[in-house]
Amino acid sequence: MLKVVPDTYKGKFMKKFFITFLISITSFCVYAQNKTSWSIGAGVSLPVGTFSRMTYDQNTLSTDCGLMDKNANCGAATTGLNIELESLIPMHNKNLYFTISADFNYNEFNSEGKDFINCMAAYFDNMFRIQFESYGATIISSSCAVHGRPSYFNIPLLVGLRYTKNISIGMPFFAEGGVGINMRFVTPMKFYERIRYQDSGYYYDVDMEEKFTYDMKSTLAFRIGVGLGFTEKISLSAYYYYLGKGDVSCAILAKDPTDSSIQPSEQSLQLGTVNPMMLVFKLNYKL
Repeated sequence: MLKVVPDTYKGKFMKKFFITFLISITSFCVYAQNKTSWSIGAGVSLPVGTFSRMTYDQNTLSTDCGLMDKNANCGAATTGLNIELESLIPMHNKNLYFTISADFNYNEFNSEGKDFINCMAAYFDNMFRIQFESYGATIISSSCAVHGRPSYFNIPLLVGLRYTKNISIGMPFFAEGGVGINMRFVTPMKFYERIRYQDSGYYYDVDMEEKFTYDMKSTLAFRIGVGLGFTEKISLSAYYYYLGKGDVSCAILAKDPTDSSIQPSEQSLQLGTVNPMMLVFKLNYKL
């Protein structure tokens, strides 16, 4: 399968950054030993900016979604889930902590994005009907079903600092910032076309499957946030995440799922860009 080759310098930089990140985690964990505390968090991620938007023309299927069209930059993401694991390593200043965090963010396509995918399925179905009819076939029935729609998985790995201060007994306030890398994954989608037609007095059934597979993308990322503790173990926090603007590359595999003897066709596309930004509100529990 053909793949889009990333820029060499950028690829080496991201590799070095990732290695440095892992070394930093190991070094600080060894240094901190039993002083390190851990917390887990869960909440909602709200896409903002272009990450949440999408428009399209139903007649021409032109769109500003970066997963679907070249030179587009919107994401069509909807409200999703955030899960976090974070370690806090105390520093010499009792109010400062070194932080290491790993987040998991899941966001599905919004309603506009799902409508657009359905329009694409109707377009493919009509295109195949026209193609078969141009050869003199009589279409008996046809349908194009969608199996899976794009969903986003953003996994930022960040290091940073946290400042804490008690505003009252048992209610610590904290402010935090972190930088690192984000790994963006997009789930594949598949169109399944089935046509039954008549030609020269005989009936035929044709199946065609087109699978869109998106490449993983690594980008620089950061977050800033604040939180308030209600008990020794439980706190509520709010963060802004900027997970890095990156391009979208996609591989399309077309094949007959019922006949392996037919050679499948493959092509690679360079599409638009996606710029994941989100507000995250989460409940945290100190382990």
